[in-house]
Amino acid sequence: HRQSHVHPEALHCIGYGDGGGGPTAEMCERVRRLGDLQGMPASRWGTIEGFFERLESKKALLPTWQGEMYLEYHRGVQTTHGNLKAAFRGLERGLQIHEAVRCVTGGGPVGDHAWKRLVFSQFHDYIPGSSIQRVYDEGVPELESLGEGAVSAAADELSVGGDSTAG
Repeated sequence: HRQSHVHPEALHCIGYGDGGGGPTAEMCERVRRLGDLQGMPASRWGTIEGFFERLESKKALLPTWQGEMYLEYHRGVQTTHGNLKAAFRGLERGLQIHEAVRCVTGGGPVGDHAWKRLVFSQFHDYIPGSSIQRVYDEGVPELESLGEGAVSAAADELSVGGDSTAG
């Protein structure tokens, strides 16, 4: 981290938040094994409060941010939930195709339900793959169904010459 010369610690939270149950035994064992491994940063257990108490005396030496701050690093992150990302991309493409058909045929805008579900899936832990399993059990089939529905509606509208009342 860029300010390690000012404050040599970095905070790294582990576990599954948002109802996910906290750290697993495997995570705890990894911290124990890597805690003093040569070539790796030292790791130790602590509290968030303790970290910020130690940081307090150095805060004047650290850069500050003025204005709105929105951390966008969760976008496009790697995940083990490739099926979720595929369903997400499928819905995104399906909606783009449906909108293109509407433009070509002079139809009105595509309904906003599928767009709202697409945007919702970008929220918080969904797309990065850090939600609880139930999110994926319910979300992947929904996104797949909406994506297939958008492509199907576009095909139907092309075949009937631009019926803008569909979907």
